[in-house]
Amino acid sequence: MPVTYAKYEDFYCTLTCTAVTAPLARATQAPPPRSLKKCRVTTHYYHLGPVWSLIPFSRLLMALSNEEATRLTSGQEDATKDFIFNHTMFRIKDPKISLDFYSRVLGMRLLRKMDMEAGKFTNYFMGYESEGDMPKGDDERRIWLFSRKAILELCHNWGTENDDSKYHNGNSEPRGFGHIAVTVPDVYKACERFEQLGVKFIKKPDGGQMKGLAFIQDPDGYWIEIIGPKTA
Repeated sequence: MPVTYAKYEDFYCTLTCTAVTAPLARATQAPPPRSLKKCRVTTHYYHLGPVWSLIPFSRLLMALSNEEATRLTSGQEDATKDFIFNHTMFRIKDPKISLDFYSRVLGMRLLRKMDMEAGKFTNYFMGYESEGDMPKGDDERRIWLFSRKAILELCHNWGTENDDSKYHNGNSEPRGFGHIAVTVPDVYKACERFEQLGVKFIKKPDGGQMKGLAFIQDPDGYWIEIIGPKTA
């Protein structure tokens, strides 16, 4: 197999195959130019798509620039101007426990309950809406519900409250989904109350490097960030 080099700005790394799929890499069959001075760098093994290579640590941990992030998110089309983010769905084991947590501990209201007989599951839509704004009729309530922003759907598959299954919260391997967030007027006061109620904490307001925010867990282990309006 021919030796392939991947150029990372001003230095080269020897690879063991002829294809590189890292965003900063440019593969070439030619060896690095003789004029390139060798420099001693600390290297670690990193996976670049289908290959493993020796790449300096500092070259891979890079954030997008503000300009690049703006460029990549400036392509909204007129066809999407009326789209809204309506809800996130959590699967829950026991609705008696979860509904109590989200209503009593976090102060959400039940906006609508939908029983799906064919699929043997129920959806509970929770959110921070004023009771007086909620339509009384079922059809009107459904239309109103799906025009709200940032509500939470709790999905209960019937019978899970009686078995030993457990839902993945996204924060253990393999990691994926992270958390939802709730804004409160005073993070410290809210967390004092959570402690009194026996809520499980992942991070308290003064824990870790980021001060003034907290992470708690709901009954199924999903993470909820607690932030204030002035949280950095």
